[in-house]
Amino acid sequence: VTEPLMAASAAEGSPPELSARLQVYARVRPPLPRELSGGGKKAFTRCLGVPKAAASRIVCTTSDAPILLNADGSGATADVREFDLDGVFEEAASTLDTYAACAPLVSTVAEGINATVFAYGQTGSGKSHTMFGSPTEDGLIILAARDLLAAAASQGAALSVSCLQIYQGKVLTDLLEPAAATASTAAGAAAARVGAGPAVGAGAARLKVREGADGDVVVPGLSRHAVTSTDQLEALLARASENRVSAHTALNSTSSRSHAIVTLYMDRTDGVFSKLHLVDLAGSERVKQSKVEGAGMKEASSINLSLFHLARVVQALQVAQQKSTKAGAKAGATACKVHIPYKDDALSHLLKDALGGNGTSVLIATVSPAITHAFETRSTLGFALSCGSIVNKARVNRRSKANQTSAIPNNEPAAPKPSRAAMAHAAAKAAQQLPWAGVVAGDPVLCPGGRRSARLNVGKSTVEISYLDYGPRTSTDSGGGGGGGGGGGG
Repeated sequence: VTEPLMAASAAEGSPPELSARLQVYARVRPPLPRELSGGGKKAFTRCLGVPKAAASRIVCTTSDAPILLNADGSGATADVREFDLDGVFEEAASTLDTYAACAPLVSTVAEGINATVFAYGQTGSGKSHTMFGSPTEDGLIILAARDLLAAAASQGAALSVSCLQIYQGKVLTDLLEPAAATASTAAGAAAARVGAGPAVGAGAARLKVREGADGDVVVPGLSRHAVTSTDQLEALLARASENRVSAHTALNSTSSRSHAIVTLYMDRTDGVFSKLHLVDLAGSERVKQSKVEGAGMKEASSINLSLFHLARVVQALQVAQQKSTKAGAKAGATACKVHIPYKDDALSHLLKDALGGNGTSVLIATVSPAITHAFETRSTLGFALSCGSIVNKARVNRRSKANQTSAIPNNEPAAPKPSRAAMAHAAAKAAQQLPWAGVVAGDPVLCPGGRRSARLNVGKSTVEISYLDYGPRTSTDSGGGGGGGGGGGG
């Protein structure tokens, strides 16, 4: 990170504000067994690498021009693009390592400043694992909650949580209400087919995104549940995961078919309050690869359209930033107003605070290192790079003295323990999880080649990258073709 997370506004007579640039990081997931096999090819071929001289940069090629390695480890590559982000977490990084990028932002929530952490990337790139974790590794939601619970205990504050999903771009349902169940047992069995996703339960209340008089974004009717321990939160998250729409596709055995937003609220006795959005976006996908059809194809189209609206908001914010900069450079010039299409989609409307609004934000762009996903990886990194130019205006949230009572509905002071059926369902779902856990360089099974270096041509310059080698070299793998010498493709 080359600049402070936040800087105080110098405007006189205005409410205290903090300028906060949206922080962007890339997380590279380990390759999957089908990717390591190369689709019938001899060696795993990479589409990206991290320059050794700058750990915040990542280089990526296209499927038409894969990164090639000669037998001596040198690079012979065309059409490589370099992305300068705030940081990159390679395959060996754990979710706890990734959380280090979010921890400073989470700490500001305890001081009354809104914040958002959201995971963005193609389907099957590790977003849900990053946010929700696995049976062996805590996700960002639990890690953030642990810090906020400690802060709440020291300040005498109260912490509560809500969970909602946005399905097909416009259907908002409460994932913690019994009526939000998305499928019966029969529908769940049908969902095991590729592309057959369950429908949102007919009894679930449809929620709407609204804006208060002060411009704050709210969802009337969304339940909030008091939380005093991570065990309580884990039980609530397990219930939310059961109610969330998911389906099996050719790219992901448990593909999320809706955007999920988990919000932690902190209310202090002195009237200071804040919220932390933790967003697991549904992944973009090409139906040719995911092989969905029928209801699954409709879901994929809705997901892609929703992410398109999100990209339009980011683009509009960039234009507004550029015009504001130009206007500021001219004496006496008035600021140019640019329409930001937040309300064109429920997701972008709900994330208004995170994108140019009242709050601080971190984007985790999850990507695959496999050449078969090079197009999606470059697209994801391009979106992340665009988000990195967004500047939010955050402020400390404080209620008036006449209204300093806690706003937490006491609809569930203690989360019940999950039923045996729920635990069995969670165990079965965990068994289907893809191997997102970090890879250790030199692992005799997963990464026998260890960590290697290579030189790549980027434009007119040459950069040295570091990468994990997923296969031993053989005498027949020498030379620069096909991802180059078993070393796998750097």
